[in-house]
Amino acid sequence: MTDRRAPRTATLRALALASVLLACGCASHPPEPIESLPAIAARVRSAPAALPLTVAVAPVQRGATPTGDPSREGEAAAYVDVDAAALTGQLVAVLRKLHVFEKVVTVPADRALDRAFAQHADLLLTLRIDRAVARFAGLNGGLYAINWLNWFMFWFPSWWVADERYALELEATLEVVGVRSEQALLTRTVRAEVERSLDDLDRGLTFLGLPYVPGALDDKNLQEAASVLAPYVRNRVVAGVVERIDRDLRPLVASGEAARRDATEFALLVGVSRYRHYALHNVRFAAADAQLLRMALLDARRSPRVPPRNVALRIDERATAASIEAALQDWIERARPVDCLVVYFAGYAAPGPDGDVWLLPYDHDPETGAPVLSVRELSRRLAKARAGEVVVLVDAGLGGGAAGRSFGVRDGAAGADWESAWTEAQGRRRVLAAACGPGEGAYEVEDAGHGLFTFHLVQALREDAKAGWAAVLRAAGEAVRRHAALEGVEQGPRRYGRLVPEAADGGEDEPR
Repeated sequence: MTDRRAPRTATLRALALASVLLACGCASHPPEPIESLPAIAARVRSAPAALPLTVAVAPVQRGATPTGDPSREGEAAAYVDVDAAALTGQLVAVLRKLHVFEKVVTVPADRALDRAFAQHADLLLTLRIDRAVARFAGLNGGLYAINWLNWFMFWFPSWWVADERYALELEATLEVVGVRSEQALLTRTVRAEVERSLDDLDRGLTFLGLPYVPGALDDKNLQEAASVLAPYVRNRVVAGVVERIDRDLRPLVASGEAARRDATEFALLVGVSRYRHYALHNVRFAAADAQLLRMALLDARRSPRVPPRNVALRIDERATAASIEAALQDWIERARPVDCLVVYFAGYAAPGPDGDVWLLPYDHDPETGAPVLSVRELSRRLAKARAGEVVVLVDAGLGGGAAGRSFGVRDGAAGADWESAWTEAQGRRRVLAAACGPGEGAYEVEDAGHGLFTFHLVQALREDAKAGWAAVLRAAGEAVRRHAALEGVEQGPRRYGRLVPEAADGGEDEPR
């Protein structure tokens, strides 16, 4: 007699096997704390001090779409998209959580350097995804073989068994740029890979499933698999970024090399050709002088490099006392001991009281004697500035009337000269370079359309883009004297104070 219980028993056993497979082989993807990664765990234990810098993090960008076959020996593989916004958020969160930098801010991708500069950031950190590949990495051993029975007997329960392995590989370029100079301080490649067991639903269902994998897999399946693996690979990319900052950037910061590479110049250029008050006649070429010097400072051949945002140009109606003061204060606060601060003025100068010299802004009123830019006060403020080097250039005169860019002599102003005004900053790597000496005018060159001093100053800058300011001022001074003699006028540039290169080479200041 046939035992009817046998098929039922076989079915129950198969169901039991399917249940065991579902219980033991079902894919599980729990969150992975980044602190569980060895590199991050070691960092948490050592707890290094935060780098004393503000870093701006730009959104992670995708590079150009890679070309070529991403597979290895014919395996199923495809280039995939990775959520750049999620990677950006995780990177920022981890940098803050681990106190990698003293302060972390975010900036949009558009004009990222400008936005970082506006937030007074020291560094801009960017990450570009160059390559992201998802691939079928093989079958999950015993689960795959047993799952055949599950598929044959019940079909759809086999979808939940993680009998396939997939990998996600990501390659990105990390770049850290000095915001002030726009120079790259660190460029590194970051690679990360993760491999995990997935079930049919994780990588996107193929209708018949098991027998047709990996042959039936398409790019959509691999993109689905990449989405499941992405949180794990993001952790490893962020860990790689932190590791490279600690290993490669931290020593540069500690040694001062990062600051030296990021050295730059901050320049405030003032040129007043037109004044608000009718009593102040036009200074024909003063505004053009400031614009000419700006172009020379931005010459790409110059060292250190000067980005356009580091040059504040104030000409004519924009050259009010308040506007000049705001720009000057901004540069004083930003310039560091590795930087040079350049202040340039072209327009009228006038003798002030007690030996001071006044530089006249656009809104100067001769009837009230205000506002003015006091050279003595400028000397006092620049003496205290953090900038390692300060160069003040004045293409204005203390004689020769309007033709010599000088205006009036007030009561009590007798004896005013550059040297007596530039007292506070003497001997502190601060130099005042005036277009002429006391009683002389700062004349203009009709054919060139510029002030004599500025014209030769720019010529000297262009002749040797690598020359320091000491050499530039020396060459310009000699050229001005020769040119003035040919024009039949008295104009001899003067320098007050010294820069370190001058002391080293034994060069003397221009005669006073």
